Amino acid sequence: MRFVGQSLIIIFVLEFQIAIEIEIKIDHQEIMAQQLRMITIIAAWLLILLTGIYVMVTRFDQKRTDKVRIGIRLTDDGQRAIAQQFLGQRKDLSRAGYVEFTAGWKEFFALQQAGLRPELVVAVESAQLFDQGFHQLAQVDSAMEYLNQAYPMLTTLQTIGSSAFWGLPIRGIRISALRTGHQQAASLLLTAGHHANEPVGVEICLHLMNYLCRNYDIDSRVKAWLDAIEVWIVPVVNPDGYRLIFSDSLRLIWRKNLRDNNGDGRFSPDCDGVDLNRNYDYNWGVAGEHSIQSNYYCGPSPFSEPEIVAIRNLTERNAFSLHLDFHSAGEKVLYPASIIAAPKMVALAQSIAGQMKRRSGTDSYQIAPLYDLVGQCSSWMFFRKGIPSLLIEAGDSYFPSRSDLSAIVEQNAKAVFFVLDRLLDRADWAAQFQASSAENSE
Repeated sequence: MRFVGQSLIIIFVLEFQIAIEIEIKIDHQEIMAQQLRMITIIAAWLLILLTGIYVMVTRFDQKRTDKVRIGIRLTDDGQRAIAQQFLGQRKDLSRAGYVEFTAGWKEFFALQQAGLRPELVVAVESAQLFDQGFHQLAQVDSAMEYLNQAYPMLTTLQTIGSSAFWGLPIRGIRISALRTGHQQAASLLLTAGHHANEPVGVEICLHLMNYLCRNYDIDSRVKAWLDAIEVWIVPVVNPDGYRLIFSDSLRLIWRKNLRDNNGDGRFSPDCDGVDLNRNYDYNWGVAGEHSIQSNYYCGPSPFSEPEIVAIRNLTERNAFSLHLDFHSAGEKVLYPASIIAAPKMVALAQSIAGQMKRRSGTDSYQIAPLYDLVGQCSSWMFFRKGIPSLLIEAGDSYFPSRSDLSAIVEQNAKAVFFVLDRLLDRADWAAQFQASSAENSE
């Protein structure tokens, strides 16, 4: 019995040890399994993280190879020399205050490392304007360059000046089948974009220059115009301001140029800028705003702004028969107001207004006198230079919808076509309008 009892004790102890060993082995296996699961989870997260980093780097490298529009402000010959290393021998670099070009991000960063301050021409904040069909400044320039290359026998493209802050080129295009400098030709000047927040006039000018060039060979009416008349178009008188409203959605109501009134070398919206249609030398400042904080600030002196000097110089180089200056909004045709001996100018304004239907479709544009005591372009044209000049307030809003914009452009184009028909009779035009305007010039 004693032997049996000892044997049972030994068997119990052995079974207990075996049980403990089995449990230990099971616990060890579970621990290993848990560790393996943890390692697997960590490895999966690391793989996801590395994949994300790879995608981000790949996309960034791809973006760096995309082409972007770059602008550089050049203030001295040293900066122009650096720009020339990147852009090659460009004619406009010798005296340019600002240049724009298309390049990649690699070039953008290289320009920064070279000590220049490149900037993207257009930011995404003002995409609303693109959606509504308005063209940014670079697109306007590209359209003019294209027409000049595609229709070399009809067009002459000129840089007539530069803007006050960025030194952007102010460009004008002459469209005519006549040789340059033809002394006997009637001549029409169309301007737009005196005010940055009035892009409707820019669109009218773009439409007209495209229409005239593309239809010369297929439309007998257009051919008759361009065979006898010079048409000059300056679509953006204020490129600094126009560029600003496309690059900063907070500045859509900006009206003036970007003159650095406080001299700090930066754009200060609370005090910078001059109303370009208050800077002409006819009754300048008589009733104009002289505070730099005003949206209608007339500038420190008449013709203080290079943009307006450019229009003055273009006018003095050409014998324009008529000038139309496109603004917005109001659906009106405005004529110089001090007219007493020239009722025919009022009649001309009425006949042009009659070509354009208001957005309501119920009646035509109205006419009204200009307020001639603030230094406006049309007043200067008529009273100083003897050129009949009208201001057209196109449309009924500054930023109409795409469909409304198209209708406004078409209506205003009809008015210009009406004027071109009238200008075909050069002798009759001079007798009716230029004589009367000369009587009132000072």
